[in-house]
Amino acid sequence: MPSIFPPSISGLGQLGKLTSAYPQAHPTLFNRMKVFYKNIPKGQAQPFTPKTIWQRYHARYIATSSPKPLLHFLGVMVPTGYYISYFKGGHYHPRFEFH
Repeated sequence: MPSIFPPSISGLGQLGKLTSAYPQAHPTLFNRMKVFYKNIPKGQAQPFTPKTIWQRYHARYIATSSPKPLLHFLGVMVPTGYYISYFKGGHYHPRFEFH
């Protein structure tokens, strides 16, 4: 019976109850599965249009396997690391000389 209903769709707890090859043995379970499969949308999926900034960034760079996200990451982290090490690392103080 698990060969007819994929385990990813039918619950793992429900698969253990299917000991018979006949749908008459478990009418409520099979009726629920029929309703589930009737409600699955049929045909082509509607095209997804990204709305947020992150969705547009993902569609443009990450989904296309572009190397630009790595360059964006470095372009943000290098100046941030420089700022943290220079201004917050104890080597700079606006009023006192560093010794």
